[in-house]
Amino acid sequence: MTTPISPPEVMTRLRQFTSQIHKTLEELPFSQAILKETLPLPLYIGQLEAYLPVYRALEKQCVAQLHFPAMHAIWQADLAKTPWLVEDLAYFKYTEIPAIPVQRATIAFLRFVQKATPYDLLGILYTMEGSTLGSRVLLPHLQTSYSLQNQGVQYYFGYGENTDCHWQDFKARMNSTLIDLEAQNQVIESALQTFAHVKSLLTVLWESG
Repeated sequence: MTTPISPPEVMTRLRQFTSQIHKTLEELPFSQAILKETLPLPLYIGQLEAYLPVYRALEKQCVAQLHFPAMHAIWQADLAKTPWLVEDLAYFKYTEIPAIPVQRATIAFLRFVQKATPYDLLGILYTMEGSTLGSRVLLPHLQTSYSLQNQGVQYYFGYGENTDCHWQDFKARMNSTLIDLEAQNQVIESALQTFAHVKSLLTVLWESG
């Protein structure tokens, strides 16, 4: 009797398909400036301002799609990042009208989220949730750059010491839920498009400085 072949895990496939663009993001001038502790404060705040409407839309869409079985199985309230962004921006009490290219990139990202199907949303969620792992690496550089402790960097602080555990839980839910190859492919394509939007946004933010 032939043993059925188990489908590949979606998180393994996501990592494989997005590894190159993930590396590209790490090499962007914006990302390198954080590591070198030379990123101008207005650009850091600009990233938080641009991310806020995107996360608000993503979280609203995910909650609205909880009737969809896969979303119901994966989404949890503690995946929300909006409170961290709101807290960080309130700390700086700094607002500046973003450059037109930054506005356009933010709006394009926002519309992408707003038009997403449930599986598309899970691809976006994968990309944005995965950023919490990299954020922990960047956190001390931001704290040093702007003489910050905890305030102003809650988004990058993320889940703190529980970040790895939180990621493993998310990973397990994704793998146990998304076993259909066609669904996996849709999630992967959405994740790639999300990475492209993040790249576009960080690029125009850097150029605006």
